[in-house]
Amino acid sequence: MAGPSLHRHHGRCIVEMGVGQKGFKRVPQERLAQLFGTDFNPEPAGAVWAPLTAADGVQLRGAFWPAAGPPRGTLVVLQGRSETIEKYFETIGEWRARGFAVFAFDWRGQGGSARLLRDPRKGHVVRFSDYQVDLDAAIDWLVTQGAPGPFFGFGHSMGGAILIEALLRRPDLFERAVTTAPMLDVALIRNTKAAGRLAAVLTHLGLGRHFIPGGGPSPVLFKPFDDNILTRDAARHRRSRRILEATPQLALGDPTISWVATSFSAMARLRTMAERIHTPLLGVASAQDRVTSTPAAQAFFDALPHGEFLVLADCEHEILIETDATRAWFWRAFDAFMAEPALTPWPASQE
Repeated sequence: MAGPSLHRHHGRCIVEMGVGQKGFKRVPQERLAQLFGTDFNPEPAGAVWAPLTAADGVQLRGAFWPAAGPPRGTLVVLQGRSETIEKYFETIGEWRARGFAVFAFDWRGQGGSARLLRDPRKGHVVRFSDYQVDLDAAIDWLVTQGAPGPFFGFGHSMGGAILIEALLRRPDLFERAVTTAPMLDVALIRNTKAAGRLAAVLTHLGLGRHFIPGGGPSPVLFKPFDDNILTRDAARHRRSRRILEATPQLALGDPTISWVATSFSAMARLRTMAERIHTPLLGVASAQDRVTSTPAAQAFFDALPHGEFLVLADCEHEILIETDATRAWFWRAFDAFMAEPALTPWPASQE
């Protein structure tokens, strides 16, 4: 595929970012052109640098990998909150080996993309729909560069909610899509409706840029493995933590009150819209997930016209950094789902 070559920079690099005219932080071009491979997390070969600028001016870090063989299409990775491209290096290699070109990028406010507040450790967004602006920039780049079609979507956690919103907004965007632990409700909070309303009030009062109560700048991966709610695989947990230790500029702490307000509002809206999604959608989640609500996801998938949902035991929230046994179940489901024949296109006006 024609396109600019990825610029590689080795070693630890911490870049200070200035504040742009619109309030978001400008990112030096060399930062947008960096991927951080290490001996314990090697960068997949063949990456093409894909710096993006969203329609509202926010700069995003992206990278494209061609398929390892004749392409079956391009898979677009929609990360979860606080994730980075580097966290997906292992899985990118596995997707490529299956014949998919892969495009991965960091959402606004996290990873190597522009941070939105002066404190770069705050996980912040003003409107949940802003993530759609980021996704549009990614798709525009792929179309402009002639990436092989069809396009497929993968979304984890928050990325799953963004993916579902995209399928509602642009029904023909993806041939089919997969999500792990989709963020349709939160398991960490008993009454998410009340929490969302409180966050909305606090945001209206001007407190939206503050960390959530009890929150702070330390990434969740820095908590001890024995107490973690993300994975039961000690080696992959350690690798994810070491990525952030080696590249602290990519790390993100807890979310802001504004993120909670707009995300909880989006989840409540999306939970009512399953019947309007006609793109084939596979969901994989943990029966024991303590981050997002698997029962809420199950109810959503039960209402989908073309949905399949797999619930796995003996695992936590992060299916793709879980044990080999859990990941094997994911790949069986993924491979079977992607091998299914395409559906007859449905009319754009169909409700």
